Amino acid sequence: MTLSLTEKLIMAMVFVLLLVGMGLSHVDHGFFRETYVREDGFIEWLTVLGLLLCAGATLYRAVTLWGQKKPLFIGTLVFVTLVFIFGAGEEISWGQRIFNVETSEFFEEQTRRVK
Repeated sequence: MTLSLTEKLIMAMVFVLLLVGMGLSHVDHGFFRETYVREDGFIEWLTVLGLLLCAGATLYRAVTLWGQKKPLFIGTLVFVTLVFIFGAGEEISWGQRIFNVETSEFFEEQTRRVK
């Protein structure tokens, strides 16, 4: 199996971002935490993008294979699509933003304790 140019570029980008992140975490931990992996930062939005692209790919496969594969297979693809969408939503705290819910004091305290 040969990788396409797009797949090679994506793999290279992920590898470079991983190396940069590993380096920053050891060299400049403050920049790493406050900029590189901060909430709503570049890496978090790349994660959302990746999850949504995966959701799109699995949904595309479900639609194109409709009628060719068994219903269980199609249902599994649709389920996986929903899992990817949920994961992307969770990554950006969609529930809190959509419903305008503030984090309770208990969870704020737990988050501070972990950090």
